[in-house]
Amino acid sequence: MDTDKHLYEMAVIQQEHAGREAQGILIFGSKPLDPATAPWSQVVSVYYLDEMLTELEKTSLDHPLLALFQPLIEKDTNGFKRKRPSTILRLKRSPQTNA
Repeated sequence: MDTDKHLYEMAVIQQEHAGREAQGILIFGSKPLDPATAPWSQVVSVYYLDEMLTELEKTSLDHPLLALFQPLIEKDTNGFKRKRPSTILRLKRSPQTNA
């Protein structure tokens, strides 16, 4: 990965859209997968998918990301098969997926 090139591209985006914040994000499956290497750890926001999904389960059961990643977090395959129709319906009805 060419770090200097990506940092330059982020700066160009910021300049082209003056007055608008440009921010880079990285999403790792879980915290142990994050190498936390500089300069990335200083210039981008880092999120962990497993933590995001756990929080969504507590706060926003209708969130489309929760429905989308349900197969990754459901430990019981049969449980997911039972939930699948309602999960697909939730995705179709979500206002975020129609944006």
